[in-house]
Amino acid sequence: RDRSGSFSNTPREYAQINNNGNKNVPASSNNNHFSNSNTSSHSNNINHSNISLREAVDTFLKELSSMGTPTIPIPRLDEMGTSDFHYLGIEFQLEVPDHGPQDPQSFHVRTTYDHSKRAAGISVRILEWNKALQDIGVGAKLTFRNSSKGPGFTFSLSSREMEGGKFSRREFRHCLEYFVEMSIKLHNIIFLNDVKRFEKVRLTVVGS
Repeated sequence: RDRSGSFSNTPREYAQINNNGNKNVPASSNNNHFSNSNTSSHSNNINHSNISLREAVDTFLKELSSMGTPTIPIPRLDEMGTSDFHYLGIEFQLEVPDHGPQDPQSFHVRTTYDHSKRAAGISVRILEWNKALQDIGVGAKLTFRNSSKGPGFTFSLSSREMEGGKFSRREFRHCLEYFVEMSIKLHNIIFLNDVKRFEKVRLTVVGS
């Protein structure tokens, strides 16, 4: 496995996602993050023009357990549009602000590192990962900033803007999977005495 902090595969090995959630999968990429094996029995988009992005995301989370055995249990959104979950001891928060069905909206996922000193090389990693996300067609942006809630740093992903009726299940799913994986890599850079070993991150596993 690549332990340099980059993606496990090169961007060209991943499927290209357009703004409607469609994909063109190269013949050699059946085992990458954009494999359709975990979502083949579900529509990749929620095509209801009268629902908000928050409702679309909550529907996806409700149905997630039917797509396979959950490896990262993510509760449904609460009344504030947030969902707290954890993986390998790292805590995450998913947030979907409330907007009207026709308003462009984004979802956000973040984690905080309680560490007073910024590890060397993180800014370069964030730039590389943002470029990789753009190369594979995922319209999301990563940031790593001082925490607004006290000492430490917050790593976050903000999705591209989309209407609830054009919500892409595949894009949402892989945004979360990538973010969790990159969060673990950052953890391993920051906390050298608590290195976490992991394989490719999947929200669910089919057939287990």
